Amino acid sequence: MKREIKTIERENQEILDQITEDTKVEIEDITEKNNNNKQQVNDMSLKSKAELQLTDNKLKDIENEIEQLSRQIQDKNTQNARQDADCQELRKQIHQKNALIH
Repeated sequence: MKREIKTIERENQEILDQITEDTKVEIEDITEKNNNNKQQVNDMSLKSKAELQLTDNKLKDIENEIEQLSRQIQDKNTQNARQDADCQELRKQIHQKNALIH
């Protein structure tokens, strides 16, 4: 009976040792996967940050272009208004001269 108890104790210890070893391996695997996942998340974060900066730069460029085009439109509208006023003045002068001629 004592021999059976010793055998069972030894078998139980072997099982416990195997469970402990398996647990260590599993913990190492999980830790490695976790570290890989953290690195992937970090890489994705850096990539997203770079893309955001590029998008922000493009947005600023477009805003500047819109502002420049708005100024050009305003300048053209002012120029057109002056030309319209000049045309009206010239028409008025033409009418006055026509009136003198006729």
